[in-house]
Order: sequence, then structure tokens, then C-alpha cells
Amino acid sequence: MEEAIDRSFNILRTRIDKFGTSQPSIQRVKGTGRIQVELPGVDNPDRVRKLLQGQAKLEFWEVWRQDEFGPYLQQLDQALIAKEKTAATPATAAAGTTASATDSAAAKGDSTSLASQLANKKAATTAKADSAKPQQNSVLARLFTMPIPGQLGVNLRDTARMNAILNSQEARAILPPNLTMLWSVKPEVIEGQEYLKLNAIRKTPGTEAPLGGEVVADARQDYDQGGRPK
Repeated sequence: MEEAIDRSFNILRTRIDKFGTSQPSIQRVKGTGRIQVELPGVDNPDRVRKLLQGQAKLEFWEVWRQDEFGPYLQQLDQALIAKEKTAATPATAAAGTTASATDSAAAKGDSTSLASQLANKKAATTAKADSAKPQQNSVLARLFTMPIPGQLGVNLRDTARMNAILNSQEARAILPPNLTMLWSVKPEVIEGQEYLKLNAIRKTPGTEAPLGGEVVADARQDYDQGGRPK
């Protein structure tokens, strides 16, 4: 019974990690055989309950090659960058107007005045900050941080942000309808960090898998020539 509860606990924790909710809580209630799950900010508790209570099914799907779905991700990234710039433009313009007014007032006065010194100091500080800014402006590159070449993986703490992007209007408008990004079952631990891999599946919402687990007649673990499981 304890082993069954432990397995259930691990399965629930893995499924909860894919939701990407902030500060989820899952713990065993001692002496009761129950598992308590708390997911702050969930706006559809019925859907979450069904996903947590559902049984895992083995399905076989065709996948997209990276050279096939890569251009769509690039288009999505450009749209997200443009959206960020549009959101930041009003604040930047207001800051520029204030700085210009301050610099103009300082220019009219004595160069040794307090206003002039503050303006010069502010300009030097701004230039230093600009030089320290990262050159990478890609929105998706900030999230796809799993250090494995050729694979797309997201740190567990960033899964909420990635889920929001994949469900955004920009993603729905750019990504093909038969491109579905699915999380891997288990996170990979790399250098002390946990990452979840994203897989590009050829799947239209509502369609069934071409093959299911019922076609498997025999299954066993084997090893390749390098001694690695396959």
C-alpha cells in the first residue's frame, strides 16, 4: 500500500510540474493514505482534476522535424519581440521626455551647478547600463534553456510562462493547427537543474493517435552497443 501511494505521489507531482503553476503544493497526509494537492491561481479546477485523475495511455504519434517546425517558432519569436517592444514604447518615450527636460535645464545653467552634475551623472549611468544589457533579444531563447543540442527544454520554473506563450493569440495565429507541443513525462536533471523537454507532435485537437498501446505484443528493456538503455 505504501509503494502504491508513493507511485501515485510521483505521478501526480510529474503531472503538476507540466501545469506550470506558481508555487504548487503536493504532500502526503500522514496516517490517512491521502495526497493533498494545492494549485494557486488555477482558473479551471474541473479540467485540472480530470487531468490528475486520468489514466496514462500509451500512444504513438508522428513528430515534426526541427527543420520543419523551426521556421514557425522563429515567426512566433519575432511576433513576441514586437509585442514586447510595443508594450515598452510608451514608458521609454515618457522617460526620454523627462531626461530631455532635465538635460535642457542643466544646459541653461552653470556647468558646475548641482543640476548639471546630476544630469551628467545620470547620462554616464544610463550609458553604462545600456552597455551591460544582454544582446540576446529573443523571447523564446530566454525560455529554451535546456543545455542539450538539438532539443527544446524549459526549466521547471519557466513552464508557466511557456504554457502562456503556446496558448497566446500569437501562437494560435502562427503555428499550424496540426502542430501540438507536448511535455515529456519526466524532467531531466542537468547540473542540478530540472528541465522538461517539449516535443513537436503532428496532432490536430480532437484527433486520435494513429496507434495505441494495444498494438504492443511484447516489450522489454534492451541496450545498444554502448551499453545505454534503448
